[in-house]
Amino acid sequence: MSKSQAPSPNRKKIGWISPFPPVRSGISVYSEVLLNELKKSEEFDFIPVCATKNGKGIYIDLVQDCDFDVLVYSLGNHPLHLPSYEKALKETGIVFLHDLNLHDLLYY
Repeated sequence: MSKSQAPSPNRKKIGWISPFPPVRSGISVYSEVLLNELKKSEEFDFIPVCATKNGKGIYIDLVQDCDFDVLVYSLGNHPLHLPSYEKALKETGIVFLHDLNLHDLLYY
């Protein structure tokens, strides 16, 4: 899309839930890089939703699934993913797992 074209009103609004900004867990670094690429899409608006209080984007407690066309929960087993996990149990969306199991997250 050229800079002179307006965004399509049919663009889907996707909330990407992850611990932002990147922390040592690595997965939030991955989310940052992936989101930078996904934001190039002409069909979708990818909006970061932060699962940590001092991150960038919209804080997870202020988000409802009706605010977006879809929520994507980027989950791993690091304790910083617990708010995302708890939100995913309450709100509909797509769960994107980065670990084979969530044992460490739930045990913590």
